[in-house]
Amino acid sequence: MDIKKVAVIGAGTMGNGIAHVFAQHDFNVSLVDVKVEYLEKALATISKNLDRQIKKEILKESDKDKILSNIKTKIGIENIDNDTDLIIEAIVENKDLKLSIFEKLEQQIKPEAIFASNTSSISITESSASSNSSNSSNSSSNSANSSSLFESIPGAAAWEDLSGSSRSMITSNGEVPPSF
Repeated sequence: MDIKKVAVIGAGTMGNGIAHVFAQHDFNVSLVDVKVEYLEKALATISKNLDRQIKKEILKESDKDKILSNIKTKIGIENIDNDTDLIIEAIVENKDLKLSIFEKLEQQIKPEAIFASNTSSISITESSASSNSSNSSNSSSNSANSSSLFESIPGAAAWEDLSGSSRSMITSNGEVPPSF
């Protein structure tokens, strides 16, 4: 699958960092949360982080507007486009809430979409077992906008080529997948 549209649910530290990385690598990103204030704070953080990258000469000043234009904010998961290719959940570690989000989105998003969770404590196999989607992956990265390490752990029922799709997308972002 060719991934072009990404939705990141949760605009906190990890969510805004993940959105930043995808936007920086020219993906169309929907950054989703429940309050406009959370989204405004996330965009301010991303802007500050871009300024830091410019100061360190990692990016050019001209890159900042382009990167920020790749991010669209949305309030509520019901506003995620149904043709989104990759959904990354990056909310608080609340299993019931995470499962509820995936169950709702499963009815809304195209069937071939990949669902990923930025979790370190919830089994992705268990999470995907509660839904009809087999396209589930557990992903994690510390300090998403500054780390070059990304881990992808496909759920037990995930498509066989899910790891290949993840590897292709992640390496195109300049990340280093440790193993699949």
